Amino acid sequence: MSIRFINDHRDWRISLDKLLELKNASVLDEHQRYLCGILRYGGDWRIKERALEYAADIQKPTDDLLEDICAVMTNRNTSINLRILAADALRVLVPRKMRRTMAYPVFRGTSVLRVMKDMLKAPEVPALREAITNALKAMKQE
Repeated sequence: MSIRFINDHRDWRISLDKLLELKNASVLDEHQRYLCGILRYGGDWRIKERALEYAADIQKPTDDLLEDICAVMTNRNTSINLRILAADALRVLVPRKMRRTMAYPVFRGTSVLRVMKDMLKAPEVPALREAITNALKAMKQE
């Protein structure tokens, strides 16, 4: 399956179709570095939104993917909808990673758990606070 499309985000509709192909083929785990590229460099919010939604299907998340999702969640210059989607993705992915590694993943050298707790201390939109709270609950159940 060709995944070159992800490196060129000019036609977002083609990229969305290709992401759906990857999801339907159940090969997102093998293409996490391209999801990372979308989250880091993808210009169109629709592509980032879809990448965050589909990330929940990944069974063995990499540290890089978790870092990039965390970066979206903590970036105040990113739309609140994307930040909420990122927190929701972390709610699913961090427990999966913890089951395999028996440790919290880190974001820029700090535990994702600590990053989320610190975000709750700062003024944030209530919907984002709720998404972060739900993610923390899911992590503590592990």
